[in-house]
Amino acid sequence: MNYLFYCEKSIPEYIKHTINCVLSVDRDAIINVCSNEKINFKNVNTLNLSEIATEDTKKILNSNLDDKRSIARIFYLHDAMRELRLKNFVHFDNDVLIYKPFSSLKNVFMENRLNITKSSNSKIIFGYSYINSDEVLIKLKEKISETIEYGISNRWSFNYDVPFKEEDFLGNIHSKNSELFNLLPILPNENKFVFDPSSYGHYLDGTSSHPRKIFRKGYINPDHYIGREIRAKRINVNFINHKPVVTWQKKEFDIVNLHLYSQRFEKFLPISYKEYI
Repeated sequence: MNYLFYCEKSIPEYIKHTINCVLSVDRDAIINVCSNEKINFKNVNTLNLSEIATEDTKKILNSNLDDKRSIARIFYLHDAMRELRLKNFVHFDNDVLIYKPFSSLKNVFMENRLNITKSSNSKIIFGYSYINSDEVLIKLKEKISETIEYGISNRWSFNYDVPFKEEDFLGNIHSKNSELFNLLPILPNENKFVFDPSSYGHYLDGTSSHPRKIFRKGYINPDHYIGREIRAKRINVNFINHKPVVTWQKKEFDIVNLHLYSQRFEKFLPISYKEYI
C-alpha cells in the first residue's frame, strides 16, 4: 500500500518516527513524501510540491486565507495521486503512529469515498484516511473552492467572521454532502478495532503545549465524541504491551493509530519498531 505524506512547510524531524513506524508495521508499505524541502531519506520516494502543483492548487495558494497551505492539502494530495498514478493511498498527519497494517483494516473502507476520521460534530481530521478515488478528490476540491468563494463574499459571517480551517471545511462539506465520505469507526461500539482522530492521543500524552505529566490526567476535549465517552467513564484508554487499547464493557479493542500532538513518540512505539530511514 502507498502511504502519502504532506509537509506543508518544512519537514519535521519527528517524521522519521512516523515513517519508520509505518515501515515497521506494514511490510507492504511504499512511502511517498510531498514537500518543497529537499530530503534524503532511504526507502522513501519524494515529490516537490512546487513541481506538481496544478492551477487549481496555485489558486488556493494565492488566496488571502491564513490557513491556505493546510487547506491546499486536498489539492496537493490529488496532484500527487495523479503524478504518481496511484489508484489508492493512505494518508494521515505527520504526528501519527500506526499499529496495524493496511491489509488488516480493509473491511471498514468504502470505494469512491474519502475514508477519514471525524472528531466532533463539526470537524473532520486526518488522524487516518484512505483514498481510493480520483473522482471524490475532484468533488471535494470543487466543494472547498465553492465554500471559499461563498465565505469571502459573505465575509465569513456564518462563522463569526473567521475563515474556516481545514477541519472545518471538511466538516461543513460532510454536513451537506455526506455521500462523499465514509467516517471510520472511532468508538468500540462501532467496530472490533477503532481509529484515533486525535482524542486517544490527547488523553494518553496531552498536546505539545500541555503534555501529560506524572499524577496528571490526560487531556480531554469535551467537544470530541471520544472525549465525552472518556469523561463519562464509559470507556478507558491505555497503552499496554506496546499498543494502544480502549476498554468498553470489560472488553479490550485495539486502536489502529495514535495522533500524538505531544510528539513524544519514543513512549508509544510498537514492539516491531525498527529504523529504516
